[in-house]
Amino acid sequence: MLREASACKVIDVKMAAEERRTSNFDPIAASYARFRRASPEIVRALARDTEPRFTLLEVGCGTGNYCIALRETAGCVCVGIDPSREMLAAARRSSDAISFQQGRGEHLPFAKASFDLVFSVDVIHHIADRRAYFQEAHRVLRAGGRICTVTESAEMIRQRIHSFYFPETVEAELARYPSIAMLRELMAESGFGELTAEEVECRALINDIGGFRQQAFSCLKLIPPAAFERGLERMERDLSAGPIAVAARSLLLWATKSNGVKLEAIRKLAVGGPPARLEAKDGSASRPTIHRHGEIQVFG
Repeated sequence: MLREASACKVIDVKMAAEERRTSNFDPIAASYARFRRASPEIVRALARDTEPRFTLLEVGCGTGNYCIALRETAGCVCVGIDPSREMLAAARRSSDAISFQQGRGEHLPFAKASFDLVFSVDVIHHIADRRAYFQEAHRVLRAGGRICTVTESAEMIRQRIHSFYFPETVEAELARYPSIAMLRELMAESGFGELTAEEVECRALINDIGGFRQQAFSCLKLIPPAAFERGLERMERDLSAGPIAVAARSLLLWATKSNGVKLEAIRKLAVGGPPARLEAKDGSASRPTIHRHGEIQVFG
């Protein structure tokens, strides 16, 4: 038993060290800015109940794709925060209408009750202390404000295009992505209520694999070079026959800053309430059907 616990600790330490290495986005800021785009389906979902008078905070904004898209779509005030200087520099070059600031989700440099919506897109697995992040998000939200965590379930990770061409990424991604059940529990423990889940899907045709070749996706830095090269060769071979069709699925976890609701009642809702089908016993996730959207987008 002790030997087993010790082995787990060694694995956790190795994963933490690898995560710290790959979480430094400065070296890939240029390729990220060139190849990564905001998903129109996620933008629409985030903007659905957003009013021009709202103030939004994106945690882990990167090059500002989602902040900029929401500003253009909803006309609201947007603020972005990210630890990477180079990513922020790229964001500022793209828009001067948004305040981009350096910082981390665990220590938000804002006064309490400053925002109507705090959101993150495919970032939660990079946040080291998720409990601290949710507590900070709760603090900076106004009463009745909402938080949205855009992430992926275990099933979604296994069905990614990255997982098809680079199967070695699956194990690494499952190790660093928190489960949906864990996120719901942390959100509830931080004082959030009205927890709901929404699935979106964006279909695309890939005509250019430059983003993969330049590793604009952090998961590609988690696998051995030989595995990376094998995946690229397969993609190039398939691309020579025509565009590669993909369907990217994401899960949006929504919650509201509760006002005068007992924390224990919220926790029970998160642990026992719907949608219970999100997480299966084997760690995979069944497919939630609360909302469903789809669109064709051509890249390249």
